[in-house]
Amino acid sequence: MRKAKTSVNLGALLESFFNKRLVEQQNVSQNTVDSYRDTWKLFLNFLTNNQKLPVLKLSLEVVTAEAVLDFFAHLESERKCGSRTRNQRRAAIRSFAKHGILYEPQYLEQFQRILAIPSKRYESKVLDFLTRIEMDAILATPDLETSLGRRDYVLLTLMYNTGARISEILSVCCKDIVGSQILIHGKGDKERIMPLWPETTKLIRDFICSEKRESSQPLFLNERGNLLTRSGAAYVLETVVESASQTCGSLSAKKISPHTIRHTTAMHLLQSGTDINTIRLWLGHVHLNTTHCYIEADLDMKRKALENGGIMKPQGYSFKPTDEVKTFLDTLGVR
Repeated sequence: MRKAKTSVNLGALLESFFNKRLVEQQNVSQNTVDSYRDTWKLFLNFLTNNQKLPVLKLSLEVVTAEAVLDFFAHLESERKCGSRTRNQRRAAIRSFAKHGILYEPQYLEQFQRILAIPSKRYESKVLDFLTRIEMDAILATPDLETSLGRRDYVLLTLMYNTGARISEILSVCCKDIVGSQILIHGKGDKERIMPLWPETTKLIRDFICSEKRESSQPLFLNERGNLLTRSGAAYVLETVVESASQTCGSLSAKKISPHTIRHTTAMHLLQSGTDINTIRLWLGHVHLNTTHCYIEADLDMKRKALENGGIMKPQGYSFKPTDEVKTFLDTLGVR
């Protein structure tokens, strides 16, 4: 006679998932923890609304393939998320399901059905990037007479010089600037050393000196003296672009994020004749296929120029935590 399955609390396994699987066993990056945490905040909120139960009352029985699919539909219809975001949320839930199979094998069939949910196809868009004229307009905007203006100028210059991910830029400490090079702490705890332009090196060193920073301190801080966040950096760029568009009208027609600067660096390196494998190493890509999209974007630009008579355009540089489980998720922001 089969023994009845004992109900397991969702919150307990969720804490085990973050502490054991992600941190102890996989040693994932803080960015991965943050992404998975955000997914589960949204999913918990969705489950509590549907089940009419507080999080502490939720058991693993509610985490079904049907519930996950309904959650994905909610993301797309209510939150207007695209296929990429849906697939990112799927990765976080799949990882939890694998953890569940290991520690709660009585839920094997339920979790296997979740693992069977396919990813959603999406069309890769041609990468958007800035011309040299547009990039120059952005760099000319910060007010160098103020402390925040100097910080913003250093931030934008370093982003353009290195083409690093915004998370990598914000994790830079003063001690990571060594001579005319910078140590970048990349995805998967991989490190790479990148050259700095002479003017960037001088700019950063003058900034560190004027701000009287210790070598162990982060290079970029907010007005309260805390580490500048990704949303803070995005706001800085948004504000600067809004001002720069007054003198460079083409900027107002573009949706520009910190990742756009990364694309811009890659495209300008390619257009200057830099080898694609060097660009791969520069950007910290593991696979050359990831970098190949810049060649496709450059070819598309040249094709459009030919279609326009061979004239090339100028080039240039809600979630609301309410209980212990959600509070636990919030503590994962710092490690």
